[in-house]
Amino acid sequence: MLVETARTFFEPFFLIFIFGFKGIVRRVKEDKMLVYLIVLSVGSFLLLNLHVQGHWIMRKRFVAIFLLPLFFLVGFGLENLWLYFAERFQIRKMYLILFTGLLIFAVALPKNMSESKVRKKIFQEIGEKISSVNKTNQRVKVVGALDKHEMQFVNFFSNLDVEDALCVRRIKVRVKPSSYKRNTISKKAIKGGNYLIWDEKKWPPSSLESIKNSTDIEFEKISEWQDARLGRLILFHIR
Repeated sequence: MLVETARTFFEPFFLIFIFGFKGIVRRVKEDKMLVYLIVLSVGSFLLLNLHVQGHWIMRKRFVAIFLLPLFFLVGFGLENLWLYFAERFQIRKMYLILFTGLLIFAVALPKNMSESKVRKKIFQEIGEKISSVNKTNQRVKVVGALDKHEMQFVNFFSNLDVEDALCVRRIKVRVKPSSYKRNTISKKAIKGGNYLIWDEKKWPPSSLESIKNSTDIEFEKISEWQDARLGRLILFHIR
């Protein structure tokens, strides 16, 4: 659990969080309102421990209920660092604040502009496209040969406006491209899907013709995308 707590923070902010513990006893004595936040955080920590012991699973997002009440430590950590550098190197506090802001921006920006963030954008676009053409306001299932998490991402955005909740982690959304080599595609192969994503990287070349010429199931082309990593992507509506 302690490891997940550290991973929840972006590394530079975790170090600042640790520096915030310096002088915490004195600060608590000066401001009794901090006691409430600390008690709230300790209670959340105990609750998370019970959850881990009962389910043996811990996600980074779960740690938020423990960390949010303690977020004042980040402010204390920044203040402690500013005082240290101001006394050690005789730097004005205004320059330290400005430098800290620029440093946080410079360190955090590449993480938010990483390839994985950009790559997810296309799956969001596919999901939003499906959501826009789904006029029934009922849950839909999107299948394909993309990675499991990518398909879950598409299914999440496809059902974002649907009133009936859908747990994308519990449905089978991946299909075997080898099932589409034949001229006739069975309903078993599509696993009850309402939409199919075809991508040229994982599907055999003949599969696209098999989909277009299928007699048992009607596939209606909805839209098409081009991605540097995945190549050509085609979205079909399964009738």
